[in-house]
Amino acid sequence: MQKIKRIVKKIGAISTGAAFLGATLMGAMAADLSTYPDPFVVNGAENNAVIIHSSNGLDSAAAGYVLTGLSGAVTSTGGTVTNVEGGYKLEYSGNKFNLNDTAYDINTKLSNTQLPVILKKGTYDDDEGTNTAETEYRQELQFTDRGSQSSEKSIWYIYDQNTEDNNKPMGDYIYLSKSSGAFVYVYDFNLDTPLTVANAADLQSTKLSLLGRDFTISSVGFTTGNVTKLTLLAGDVTQTVATGDTVNGVTLISVDTNGNSCTVEYGGETITINDGSTKTMTDGTIIGVTKVTPAKAGFSDFCELNIGADKVELENTKEVKVNGDKITGSYVKFSGTNFDQFNVSYKPDSKVYLKPGDEFEDPVFGAFKLIFGGIVEDSPEDVIFDASGEKVDLTATNKDGDTTTWTVAFANTTGNGDVMPGADIDEPFIALEGDFVTNTSMAESELSSMTGIRFLYSFDDRSHILKITNINTLDNKTTFYDETTETEYTEEWEGEDGNMQFTFMSNVFTVNFSRGSYRTADATATTGVPQHGGSNDVISFVDINDKGPSYFLRNGGNVTFWANWSGSSSSVSTGSGGGGDFPGLLNSDPYWFSVTEIDSGVETNIPLNVVTVNLTYSSTNQEINFEAVSSLSALVSGATSLKQSEKADTTIKSGKTLYGTFIEQIIPTGAGTDSITMKMPDEATYAEVWISPMGASVTTSTEAATGIDLMSEDEVTDVSMYNAIVVGGPAANKIAADLLGLTYPAVAEASGLSEGEAILKMVDNGANVALLAFGWEKDDTARAAKVLQSYDAYSLTGSEASVTGTTANPTVVTA
Repeated sequence: MQKIKRIVKKIGAISTGAAFLGATLMGAMAADLSTYPDPFVVNGAENNAVIIHSSNGLDSAAAGYVLTGLSGAVTSTGGTVTNVEGGYKLEYSGNKFNLNDTAYDINTKLSNTQLPVILKKGTYDDDEGTNTAETEYRQELQFTDRGSQSSEKSIWYIYDQNTEDNNKPMGDYIYLSKSSGAFVYVYDFNLDTPLTVANAADLQSTKLSLLGRDFTISSVGFTTGNVTKLTLLAGDVTQTVATGDTVNGVTLISVDTNGNSCTVEYGGETITINDGSTKTMTDGTIIGVTKVTPAKAGFSDFCELNIGADKVELENTKEVKVNGDKITGSYVKFSGTNFDQFNVSYKPDSKVYLKPGDEFEDPVFGAFKLIFGGIVEDSPEDVIFDASGEKVDLTATNKDGDTTTWTVAFANTTGNGDVMPGADIDEPFIALEGDFVTNTSMAESELSSMTGIRFLYSFDDRSHILKITNINTLDNKTTFYDETTETEYTEEWEGEDGNMQFTFMSNVFTVNFSRGSYRTADATATTGVPQHGGSNDVISFVDINDKGPSYFLRNGGNVTFWANWSGSSSSVSTGSGGGGDFPGLLNSDPYWFSVTEIDSGVETNIPLNVVTVNLTYSSTNQEINFEAVSSLSALVSGATSLKQSEKADTTIKSGKTLYGTFIEQIIPTGAGTDSITMKMPDEATYAEVWISPMGASVTTSTEAATGIDLMSEDEVTDVSMYNAIVVGGPAANKIAADLLGLTYPAVAEASGLSEGEAILKMVDNGANVALLAFGWEKDDTARAAKVLQSYDAYSLTGSEASVTGTTANPTVVTA
């Protein structure tokens, strides 16, 4: 869930007669406004919440404001959750399996702590031969550190092309490398104390539990007194059998008097098997002999048989053999003195790309598997650029959840430049402070005709697209239309050559309206605004944003605009060239747009990126095209450019940043709509990867998507059943009156409010809590609800807050 940054919009005075501020109702409050939307939404999921409005319908719109705000907080609206019984998930608190991570980045090794079944500590009892001893041993699965610069790693979360597929599809994969040294794992077996071994008989027929499987040592090899080879048998049945007895269809016929072999009958076939050896029968059953005991006086002959066995041969510096077949990519290393330690490394003989839902089974011991359960992308938001014909549109969503689509560039086929910022010559788009528009650059005759200009208003990370729709030079009034909230404002300005401050938005912004007759050579000295335009009428955008020309997105990133209309210097950087109708791209940033990731504060160690977008004009097709998308830092694929999404389609390219922003660019081969779509997650994307025993139960369930109900008061029989947000005051909503301890209907002063006042108040509600949003009249209630619609824009603390101002621009003061 998004980390909420609360910002004080405005601080205004409230009535000293406000009865509720500072009052205590129904005891001490467990809930607090500072935690909102908790407890109504917890960890991205609805928490038994309901919004209750007055039954007369007067407050239903206000209830809708609250619902809109909470809908942005609900992120857990269904999806698959995988559970692996007995498995270990490669993550721990504060360290997810993010893009470009390997298993080594999460855990350098796994032991009995993570996998208590297959990597349990054991006791090895050497009870055979001349030397006998007992010692404990440990087992580990170790992962390899390939370093940050290596192009080949294993158990590596990537977004790249699958080069093993003929169509080379781009996708999210867990990649297993075949390169030398890039092992998928190293299995390490280590005795606490080395065992002295005189000969093979010292170890033969002893038992080991490796990776959860029981093995019997059937033969041993030595080099200068040190063990360098083990042959292990893991049978379905391991049993000592007397002559004439039958186990699993195998009958012991006889035993060599010298203890060298046993003769058995199976399926009508009689064979002799040497001690420490195996035979594969006609039906594929493997029978092994691990101990031969000839008869002594008065006793029977005995033979220890492994029936249905897997035969695993481990020999120093060689590949593992399983049932006689070499496991390509495996490597065995014995170390220490006598019998002490060995490890088995493995890498596949071809590259492996695991898709979400795929499993990779260990081919050496057959004891465990790697499971790619899926990826988690938290509430990705869309940023969409569309270039259709001679215009470029941008669709983006601001911090308050308001989505706007506007035209950010057009083809200037009659002027000096190919592409300009705006929708047309008479509809410029201004984002850079210090940029200006003259009447001649818009092909207009005077100031009053310079309507249609859009500009970026952005303060406190709250971004809006405002449009000048009317300029009345007789009354000195300008009408602005907020295209983001679909709200119109008409404001008065003074004089004809000065900076005009407008206060209808949450922060003051400044625009200068000047007639050409006032644009003198000493304009800078007299007005503080540079002379630009000569005798032209000019609108200058003096102070319209506080963090540069950036539109701030819902999840924290931003889109920054680097083209200016005038081609002049700006307060951000120096413009490069251009006349009155040609935009200059800033020298420091030679591209039209950049999209920047912002960390939500959860994964502070993940590098963030900037994606750049540039425009070109095709006179042949008479359309604007996008140049190839680029990034300032490498994408997950290792390149700064996108890759073809699949071999069969050359028009679509894609990529992902390390943070998880997905980028897709569609470039038609001829004329047609170009598009760039970016999906930016609220928190960094990560993979869900497990190491588990081979037989582990893997279950996938779907979480039910539960929404927040909107109900009228007469639909609720017992409000204490819910975490309730009650919209409407005690004059119109009986539930509100009951929660406040008032007699319904509590009208006017009986409600405890002053005229024009609105309140947000947390109260006890049995085992749950209730939040009341209400005011003196309907419009006052709507004003309180508007605060909850954009709750993260306000500094809410304590159990109560008073809301004044207007519905479009509420003012909050907490108790």
